[in-house]
Amino acid sequence: MSNNEQKPFLITADKLRKYYGEVKPVNDISLEIAQGQVLTLVGANGAGKTTLLNLLTGLIMPDRGEIRLLGEKITGVPPDQRAKRGIVKTFQLEHVFDEMTVFDNIRTACFSAAGKHYSLFKALDDEKEINERTDQLIELFDLAGVKHAFVKNLGHGYKKVIDIAMCFAMKPKILLVDEPTSGVGEEEKYKIMDLLMNQIEANNLAAIIVEHDLHLVKELSKETVVMCDGEFIARGTPEHVFSQEKVVEVLVGKGF
Repeated sequence: MSNNEQKPFLITADKLRKYYGEVKPVNDISLEIAQGQVLTLVGANGAGKTTLLNLLTGLIMPDRGEIRLLGEKITGVPPDQRAKRGIVKTFQLEHVFDEMTVFDNIRTACFSAAGKHYSLFKALDDEKEINERTDQLIELFDLAGVKHAFVKNLGHGYKKVIDIAMCFAMKPKILLVDEPTSGVGEEEKYKIMDLLMNQIEANNLAAIIVEHDLHLVKELSKETVVMCDGEFIARGTPEHVFSQEKVVEVLVGKGF
């Protein structure tokens, strides 16, 4: 029996469907992910990858199908409640506050995770536990050198890492990552992916990572799923998946 079969699935999607007229970005997809399991999701533009993530987070509702978290049905639960239960998503365009420092960005996420809010009547520096958690994340994601820098003055790669660190501040059970390396240079790609994968493993998280750089996927992914026209067409190790003729046909010209 495999490790995935020995423990309950963290999140389960059963025959999820989302149509927009004749367009079928998610067409009766079923998926099960256990704690510690990391899937890399690839496919051409329009394959349905982001739509699938948005269904899992509750940003959009399915036309049919069911989603369960640790066996509990959450299909109609709104995004903020799903985030509190541990389903956390990063975005293609990072969600950071340009006019705030790196420290204050991550501290804001730590406040949110703790169910606390800023108060005009209480000094933020008094929140020792929050500040310690913020400093811990800054160290884990190699941001100490820019801790007090305003985000607006930093490059795109730094913003990606800050966005990921803010997601970890939410203490996810399953992390959904949408193109973490888009728009960054080759060196930054590997740094971002190394930081991300190391922390996913260290925290024993489940994760789905949408990634467009297939060379990066080949090197770093253990389990890859290929999506085409709203359906999964292949799943397995990168070596197995990328050796299939139908996968090569779908991905040709897309960086394969």
